[in-house]
Amino acid sequence: SHFMTLLHLETLVELQEVARRLRRPPEELEAQGWALLELQARSSAPRRGGKKKAGKKAKGGNKTQIVFDIPSRVDVSRLRIRPGDLVLLSRESPLDVRAGEG
Repeated sequence: SHFMTLLHLETLVELQEVARRLRRPPEELEAQGWALLELQARSSAPRRGGKKKAGKKAKGGNKTQIVFDIPSRVDVSRLRIRPGDLVLLSRESPLDVRAGEG
C-alpha cells in the first residue's frame, strides 16, 4: 500500500542519517549529545518483553535491561538520548564491525 511505501522510505532516510552521523569522530558525537563513550555497566537484568492482552502474552521475546554509570564529564541536560530510546552498543566502530547484527 501507499502508506507502507512511505513508512519504508522514512525508515531508509533515518538509517542513512544514523550512518552519516556515525562517520563523525566519536568525541564530536559525545560533545553534541549523540553518544556516550567509555561507559561502564553497573548492572544487567533479564526482562520479559511484550504486554499481556486479554489473557494472552504479546510477542516480544526476552530482553535485557542494562544500567550504565554516566561519567561525571557528561552534561546530562545536553544528551539527545532519552529513557526508552533504542541505542547501539559497540566496543568498536559500529560501521566497521557488524558482529551484533542479526
